[in-house]
Amino acid sequence: MIFFDKDSKGIKFDVQPTKKQTMNKEQLDGVTSKIYQIAEQAKAAGVAHLSGEGEHYNGRELLIKGQKKINFASCSYLGLSLDERLIEGAVEGVRRFGTSFPTSRSFLTQGYLERLEDKLETLFGYSCVLASSTSLAHTAFLPIFMGKNDVFICDHQVHSSVQVAAEIIRAKGCTKDIIRHNDLHKLEEKIIAYSKTHRNVWFLADGIYSMYGDKAPVQALQRLLQQYPNFYVYIDDAHGMSWMGQRGQGFVLSQIELHPRMVVSTSLGKAFGSIGGVLVCNNPELKQIVKSCGSAFIFSSPLPPSVIGTSIAAAEIHLSPEIQALQASLESRIELFRRTAQSLHLPLIGQAETPIFFIPSGNPSTCFKIVQRMLQKGYYQSSAVFPSVPFNNAGVRFTLTNWLQPDDIKQMLQCFSKERSRVLQSENLTESSIKKYFKGINYHLNVH
Repeated sequence: MIFFDKDSKGIKFDVQPTKKQTMNKEQLDGVTSKIYQIAEQAKAAGVAHLSGEGEHYNGRELLIKGQKKINFASCSYLGLSLDERLIEGAVEGVRRFGTSFPTSRSFLTQGYLERLEDKLETLFGYSCVLASSTSLAHTAFLPIFMGKNDVFICDHQVHSSVQVAAEIIRAKGCTKDIIRHNDLHKLEEKIIAYSKTHRNVWFLADGIYSMYGDKAPVQALQRLLQQYPNFYVYIDDAHGMSWMGQRGQGFVLSQIELHPRMVVSTSLGKAFGSIGGVLVCNNPELKQIVKSCGSAFIFSSPLPPSVIGTSIAAAEIHLSPEIQALQASLESRIELFRRTAQSLHLPLIGQAETPIFFIPSGNPSTCFKIVQRMLQKGYYQSSAVFPSVPFNNAGVRFTLTNWLQPDDIKQMLQCFSKERSRVLQSENLTESSIKKYFKGINYHLNVH
């Protein structure tokens, strides 16, 4: 306890507080408390905070509580994270350059890392800046180019890592706004309005959205960029990387050429098979500005040699004809999942054209019950609940990889259809009652 002593005209510290103070759940604010409650509910249901067991991992199967579960929750879409060439690349990096290179990139960069950057620029066809993670790429770029005279508009579903970086910008005095998911009509209205009062208008979005697996309307965004000279786009294509596009350059760049006022961030994790983040920009000058001013380059260490070696091996696969075969293999699984789900009259959120599928449950409790039943049947999927999605927009999220066999997909969906129906019946829920919570979202209701 701190108090002011009038006699001594100074501050004294009471080293024996009247009440013991500690940190606990009672100190959580409203939103955080809600998140904690949902997390505890998921743990109690046995569907979250789980631990994979065993001495080895093959991608297709997880060992949970002594039982094998087929894994429908991995984002290593092409299966490259277990590829022997990437593993050997990691080993070579450590043998040649050690376990780490803890020096600020503002002062010194390994030639090994620059070799990777060169390969990525060949892969993307544009200037690239490497960061230790996609989140650090966001925080390196966004605070540099947005100021108090700018406004940034977030798609409601833009990834949490982008929103966290955006809070840094808002602290600088930059105005924040939000639009409904993929509402381009409202976005254009806001561009016109804010252009009269602000220097620049930025839009923050994902290429492939991580929960629903749907796509950003990038061609429409390109038209807005051409029409409004003070409009800028920052788009996170982490979930579109590798499995789509020439040389695996991702969803966004498979649809459009990179506009000078658009920057794409993406991931070397997930389908690429390694770790790290990349900023892709049309203007080579931006690369030097980010390297000179970005906090991720001034105040943090670069990627470790093991990761650089892994990423070089992955990049070489992307620059070979093999990437097309890997993409085709995944595409066949995507089509099989979509076709089978539709034949079973399962509702799908989004366009059902990506390796991310989302089947709604409405509320978290129902979602947990479905996932719990599926675990008992030998399948593991993710529970997509608040805060990843709005509270009543919960659902089961499936991610497909090349490790999965066609029979895995078909048998899982047949099982899922039965177990989901049983849970909905026990909860007195219908497809129509769930759908009402997904207003404005592309909800494919494949009823009989």
